Amino acid sequence: MKKFIIDRRILAGLILIIAGFVLLLVAPLLLDKGRANLFIMSGYGASLSETPGESQVFSYSIDLSNDGRSYYKIKSLEPVISSKMEPYVLEGITIIPVNKKLSPHKTIKIHGELRVNTSQMNQEEIRDLLYGLQQFKVIYDDHREMVLDNEIPN
Repeated sequence: MKKFIIDRRILAGLILIIAGFVLLLVAPLLLDKGRANLFIMSGYGASLSETPGESQVFSYSIDLSNDGRSYYKIKSLEPVISSKMEPYVLEGITIIPVNKKLSPHKTIKIHGELRVNTSQMNQEEIRDLLYGLQQFKVIYDDHREMVLDNEIPN
């Protein structure tokens, strides 16, 4: 009878050890789901002259915040041009080198610009072009990528 009790204890110990290993394997998968909100674009600003011209400077800036608990090396930021905005961009997309360390719960400001042709647009169309940047691709750490949506109201 005593041997049966010892076997139960050993069995319970083995079950706890196996459960621990399963948790160690599953935890990284659960943490990766949280990466969708790792970076937050907490500010967006853009400027463009309302006077039509063949080569206007479309400048923009974003505030990129780290909502995680780890440090990240932000390598670069790339604007994702909408199909509506694409015909007006002159020199293609400019990838902005950032190369800054982003600490937990901190924010960095990133500035960029594009050359656009607004010569065939009226003032309202030019104002609408300011809303053409809807997404930004952030390259961080060892070539990891995350696309952030710019949710600005039209």
